[in-house]
Amino acid sequence: MRNTVTPIGFLAKSSATMPLGLLVSYLAFGFCPHPASAQTDTPSPRVDSLAGVAEGGDADAQYEYGRLFEVGADGIAIDYETAMEWYARAADQDHIPAILLLSTMLLGSDPQKAMRVVLRAAELGSAEAQWRGGQVYSGRIFLPLSGIDQDREVALRWFKLAADQGYHRAAEALADLYTDTDDPSYYAEAIELYRRAADSGGSAWAVLRLGMIHAIGEGVEESDSAARGWFSKLGLGFELDPDLFSDLELEALGGLQAYYGLDFLSGEAEQPDPALAIESFERALEPVDGLFGRPSIHSSFRRTSEGMLRKLEN
Repeated sequence: MRNTVTPIGFLAKSSATMPLGLLVSYLAFGFCPHPASAQTDTPSPRVDSLAGVAEGGDADAQYEYGRLFEVGADGIAIDYETAMEWYARAADQDHIPAILLLSTMLLGSDPQKAMRVVLRAAELGSAEAQWRGGQVYSGRIFLPLSGIDQDREVALRWFKLAADQGYHRAAEALADLYTDTDDPSYYAEAIELYRRAADSGGSAWAVLRLGMIHAIGEGVEESDSAARGWFSKLGLGFELDPDLFSDLELEALGGLQAYYGLDFLSGEAEQPDPALAIESFERALEPVDGLFGRPSIHSSFRRTSEGMLRKLEN
């Protein structure tokens, strides 16, 4: 799927003392806030040693020392400002993990600086930073006040660079951009990218998209058997999260389940129900009702519903 969703119970437990802006920063790129480690009355002996090396200018030590303040470990109380100071010192020495954590922590309070930091890491070759940059430039992550406008070509460049390094989330994102229109020019490449994301990253989203592509023949020959082969993986090691889909997309998924006789969440086979499939696909094409519904994940859901209705009506 596109983003990691933090379980509500964990979120409530781990974010009690976390500023709202920082919580938003963590969630923007799909990271779970860190729960505080058990506290002791005094820092462990390791802390004094690590602090000395960090003060001496060692970037790895500065990063590790900052982590103690971010997560609250080895007798150190959580102190986000201090953590950011140490990450910044390591980042000045091009320490990629420090740059990534610093950019994440800055997103809520200073999105412009956060993006300058993450794009610097992208230029240094960090695949994760390249993916993050592509997420913002593509509009997949909306970052108000970042000073960055959507730019499809820039997003494609960052996603390509990250995908070429084997970063499966970027491969998935690049395939999404290639298939976000009805132009079939890049579908062959998109299918290969989705396959890569499914094989190397265990991406349920990529498996779902491959099933949808084969179901209506976008860039490939239409094949119910190929589509069912992909859909049958869902719920059996490839787990979808229904909370990430809009209501209309859930209707489209319901139609696919009914047509192919599968439960995408449990992986169990069911009796195909063409009548229910038609009803679900028709509802998926209804106008959006209300201003505050969940946004759509991908334009392909509408095309899939239209294509499946044509198939069912023939």
